[in-house]
Amino acid sequence: MKSLAVSLSLCSLALAAPRFQFSGSPGSPVRKAMAVLQGRLASAALTVELKESGGASESFAITRLPSGAVQVAGGDAVGLAYGLYELAGQIESRGVAGVTPVTRAPAVRKRGMTVFLYNEQLESAWIYDRAHWERYFELLARSRINYFNLVFGHQTSYLAPMFPFFVEVPGYERVRPVSLPAGGRERNLAMLRMVSELAEEWGIRFVLGVWQQHAHLYGKNLVEGLAYQDLFDYGPKALALILEACPRIRGVQFRMNIESGIEEDDQNRFYTGMARAIRDTGRNVEVDFRAKGLRPETVDSALALGIRPVVSTKYWREHMGLPFHGTRIDDPDRERSYRRYGYWDLLYQDRPYDVAYRMWTLGSAKLLLWGGLDYAIQFAASSRFGGSIGFEVCAPLSQKGFGNYPGGAWRIFAAPELEYFQWEFERYWAYYLSFGLAGYAPTRDQPILDAEFRRRFGPAAPGVRRAYEAASWIIPFITATRAVSNSNFGYWPEMETGGSVSRYLTTTTGDDNRFYRIDAYVADLLDGRLSARQSPDAMAEKLEAWAAAADAAIAEAAGLSSGKELEATRRDFGVLAALARYHAARMRSATEYGLFLRAAERFRLDAAIRHYDAALAQWRAICRLTDGVFYKHMVFNRPPDQIGVWQDELPILEAELRRLRDMARLYPKAVADPAKTIQWLPAPGGVKMVMKWKEENGTLKRWASEEPAGDSSDAPESVLRRVIEPLRYRKILHAPIAWLAAANPVPIRASVTGERKSVRLRLFHRLAGAGFEFKETPMVELEENVYVASIPSPGIGSRIFYYIRADAGTVHFHGSAKVPHQIVLRGGAPPRIRRVGPRAAVPGQAVRVQAEVQADLPLAAVRLHYRHQDQSEDWRVIPMHPDSASSLFTAWIPEEFVVPGWDLQYAIEAVDESGAGAFSPDHEQQDPVDVIPVERRK
Repeated sequence: MKSLAVSLSLCSLALAAPRFQFSGSPGSPVRKAMAVLQGRLASAALTVELKESGGASESFAITRLPSGAVQVAGGDAVGLAYGLYELAGQIESRGVAGVTPVTRAPAVRKRGMTVFLYNEQLESAWIYDRAHWERYFELLARSRINYFNLVFGHQTSYLAPMFPFFVEVPGYERVRPVSLPAGGRERNLAMLRMVSELAEEWGIRFVLGVWQQHAHLYGKNLVEGLAYQDLFDYGPKALALILEACPRIRGVQFRMNIESGIEEDDQNRFYTGMARAIRDTGRNVEVDFRAKGLRPETVDSALALGIRPVVSTKYWREHMGLPFHGTRIDDPDRERSYRRYGYWDLLYQDRPYDVAYRMWTLGSAKLLLWGGLDYAIQFAASSRFGGSIGFEVCAPLSQKGFGNYPGGAWRIFAAPELEYFQWEFERYWAYYLSFGLAGYAPTRDQPILDAEFRRRFGPAAPGVRRAYEAASWIIPFITATRAVSNSNFGYWPEMETGGSVSRYLTTTTGDDNRFYRIDAYVADLLDGRLSARQSPDAMAEKLEAWAAAADAAIAEAAGLSSGKELEATRRDFGVLAALARYHAARMRSATEYGLFLRAAERFRLDAAIRHYDAALAQWRAICRLTDGVFYKHMVFNRPPDQIGVWQDELPILEAELRRLRDMARLYPKAVADPAKTIQWLPAPGGVKMVMKWKEENGTLKRWASEEPAGDSSDAPESVLRRVIEPLRYRKILHAPIAWLAAANPVPIRASVTGERKSVRLRLFHRLAGAGFEFKETPMVELEENVYVASIPSPGIGSRIFYYIRADAGTVHFHGSAKVPHQIVLRGGAPPRIRRVGPRAAVPGQAVRVQAEVQADLPLAAVRLHYRHQDQSEDWRVIPMHPDSASSLFTAWIPEEFVVPGWDLQYAIEAVDESGAGAFSPDHEQQDPVDVIPVERRK
């Protein structure tokens, strides 16, 4: 066992303190960790022996010695520092007597954090401040985050390219920033050197993110004298100067597609020059090519230089979705064959590069608190998928001040007295700790996190932590189920309303293979198609459950403690809970609206309005919670969608409610005379609410404003005309859904067209397996043109056949005794699936896939989904056949599909007759595909 140097004791303090024993000279990460312990454990009387064991990098072990001392051994200086932070966490959360032996090594090799630069005025408040960086890297080190990426040039002309703001390149003296004060370059370069050196002192690898090589299309060029053709010589020379001046830069990350400013036909030429400049430093500097737009020849050129690059790709589009890899690439993105997001075709066998996943949390979790350890544990496991080396996530408050508007150094809180921190990043400590600690050790036993909660919240800590866990699922789930835009520039889930009911109905999800688009669900519900995809109602129930759990936990905590941070935490989680309930109500509203569009049934329109009104009440609750709390002119991306506050959206939401109510007001007239309705035109003078914005002295302001509608397709008259036209010859309006949650009694509703006074509606129904005679039940008009009859519930899994008869001079039917509608009553547990192999495959040989499937109700379908380990491939879907003697189902992947070089993926879907279904693997527990390794070439 190799021991460190020098003997050091901190017992000279007046109070008892940890006493450190070792020999030699401790590395900088160890000295930093010892200083942290000295500050946090000044009264802990304990002798600590420190040893560098020479084991795995970043590993550590804590043991109790017979003498009563504690030994902390580290595989290297970073591991030893991690062990000291772990020891501090144990003592703070359990006391000295509670110190527990533990041995740990990193589960995920790369655990990265990214900070983007967007606004000179905002960033100048901290970027040159050594105290800020000391505090920041301390948090990263305690979180066991081992990579830090500082990105220059993301969709902005600010610091694009970065080089002229830092160095003067011989031969290119003409290249300079348009406005940089005297000494600006020297100050900037000193800052970069300081930050990269401090990162290393804390045991963190500093990565320089060079994303844009010029302003491209993102604003006024802030650099003069630099022509496009100059970049191929200027760029490598400038990068070489930066790397020479900042020898602690341990990686460089490049953006590869046209957004970098480099034409893609010039990609290989330009980035080969940049890679050569890195190689020529003679240092071990990681080269990271982002996957979007990356060409194979660029990778080949790096390999020819002796560089094995990292290829980093977006994990869940440009957002923070759920902690699993999506099972599909959307068709518009596949057509470009561009690797815009996801692992695409990167995971072929024996590839000559490493893969890392970047979670673009900057698109979703910008402002509100987040700290879900359970989420982070599942994400960390997923970040190893396909043999990846790990992950990067984006820092909270990413894109603050986007666009470099000179609006002053605004803070997120509206008033200083609301703050409980010096630096705004400190508000998000739980975010950093959760991602980093889970990436290092995917376990709920995290003394560092326990200690931080206890230190901040005292007796309220358990409740606050439970609230964090529940609330932290809300934004990822909304992002995953409401994919308003793949781009972070088109979607901010923390403040996105989802738009009109029509837009909400048709919005895609983040993974349409596992979650239902609402319009697709409505179609399947009416047409009787079976799928295990999660339904809108199931999604709504999950959101409501998280909201209830967060509310209950934080209310419990608030009864045990107080303070600014607890109040801010309670407020943020109140916003998240209300946002969850808002979207739950919007999902139900859109489902009912979709049924109304298909069937014109009055009850469905009324239900859509009722749920929308409930959603609006939740948005108003958010406005009350945040009134006067956050700076009202916040900027977190492009205006007008990602500036301002929640209150700005209210007029648009209220206008949509008025539109729906106008539709309900016109409904009786529309169904009374369908022949006239199909001739309707929108009322003249139609208006719509739109968001406007302007800049005043660098401050961005937005407001909702009325303007002429132009497109009248959403006008109440237009919608009713479209709905009624295909049904104009129907007397009975009814949505015959295929499945219904078991209830007692089971309600059946309908509306009618034309004159209603003399109409007599009757429901005829029978139970499957109980003969062919239909029972008759009169339908009663409980509300205007809402007729209802109820059937006593025969129980879960029962199948009810029914039809509706209207006597109005002439007899009309919806369904018939010969071809009745049918409903299966849903309830209980979905099918349970246990996969049974296979463990491996051989090229050219068919693969047998088996699973045990058990269900409370008869199974309607069991399917095998399979493809190669290529996210852009379509899934092949085939039935699995049952073994008559057991619950085993079998299907075969054909021999011609099993090819060299590509592992296989598969998943199993089972659906019972009530429409309840499940997939295995379950995305709520792990990645939703299983991988079958294919034998390597020999």
